[in-house]
Amino acid sequence: NAWQNSYLRVAYAPADRAALATAFPKLPPVDQLGLLYDFLALGRAGDQPLSEYLALAKAAPANADALVTRQIAGGLAAIAWVETGRPGEAAYKAFVRRTLAPAFARVGWTPKEGEPENDSVLRVALIETLAAAGDPGVLATARDLYAADNAPPSLRDAVISVVAENADAATWEDLVKRAAAPPSFIEKQSIYGALSG
Repeated sequence: NAWQNSYLRVAYAPADRAALATAFPKLPPVDQLGLLYDFLALGRAGDQPLSEYLALAKAAPANADALVTRQIAGGLAAIAWVETGRPGEAAYKAFVRRTLAPAFARVGWTPKEGEPENDSVLRVALIETLAAAGDPGVLATARDLYAADNAPPSLRDAVISVVAENADAATWEDLVKRAAAPPSFIEKQSIYGALSG
């Protein structure tokens, strides 16, 4: 389905799927997205192994289009439930961290002047997905930004969400206090949304 001109899912033969995974980094972003959506949907439906979606995610270059990387972050987060509470959970989370670390190293924590809007949206997706995968650096920085109350506006919701998801009792109480007397209705809404999960 080159250039994704047809509105359908494509189930490729195993040999073709392996060849596409090898060629994936050189494909145009529109076809990278199409393959990712096809492989994820067919994997979740049980029509092909989810491991083949993971192979595409692993093959994506660090400088892939932001929309491609965001799809990968979302896909990895969406299938995390498969390993939750199972013996493979730690290995899966390590895979997520390894796979997304190069992209996060590219966009970083600090929004850059004049950066594409898609990079700003990608940054949030990477922070949330890496935090859910237990990335110690992301968790530590989110806690530091929350404690200092100086997260960039574009990251405030993500920081609050990460902190709430990983809060100890003292941090949870602090979140409740901040929600009770926030500087704005938007921040109150953000904190209560994070507290409710």
